[in-house]
Amino acid sequence: MKKRILVIVTMILAVMLAVVSASAEWIQTSNGNPANGRAYPDKDSTLIAYVPYGAEVSIVGPAVNGYVPITLKSGSDMVYVLSRFVKRYKPGPYEPQPDSKKDTSKKKQTTGEVQAGIFAEFKSAVWVTPYDMKTYHKRSSGIINMRFAPNKKATLVDALVSGQTVTVLCEMKTWYLVQCQKDGRIGYIRKDFLQK
Repeated sequence: MKKRILVIVTMILAVMLAVVSASAEWIQTSNGNPANGRAYPDKDSTLIAYVPYGAEVSIVGPAVNGYVPITLKSGSDMVYVLSRFVKRYKPGPYEPQPDSKKDTSKKKQTTGEVQAGIFAEFKSAVWVTPYDMKTYHKRSSGIINMRFAPNKKATLVDALVSGQTVTVLCEMKTWYLVQCQKDGRIGYIRKDFLQK
């Protein structure tokens, strides 16, 4: 009985392996670069080949540690590549996608523009009777920068954490001149990082 079950399981595995190895697969990386072919299913394993983007491959065994063993359809030695790069459909030519993280519409400010921004802040300045406020950041681990001038490129005077008490001395359009009660330092903090 045990031999019969073993024979059936072996036959099923042989059929599954034949189906897997017979199916056509292609290499498709997200950046159009070749996939790294490694000697063993491990990222620290020896790199022995670069499998080109769009290359037709055959899977010759089960996945291990996120890697699958493959050979090129044209014939080659077996290498392991990350299974996420092996697709069941032939990819089209690689076309780079615009990087959504980089905003190319914003140009860097020139020194003159920075100075003009600081001057505009000083023009809007209103000296007030000193009052206390607390620093606030959306993230509890966030740091609030106190700067030498009312501009985010100005020299850093101090770095405060959320919840520290400061005394407001002067209000401007987007910055406040404050004095830190902890160490007495004076500098500018953006008003959206302060709350009563």
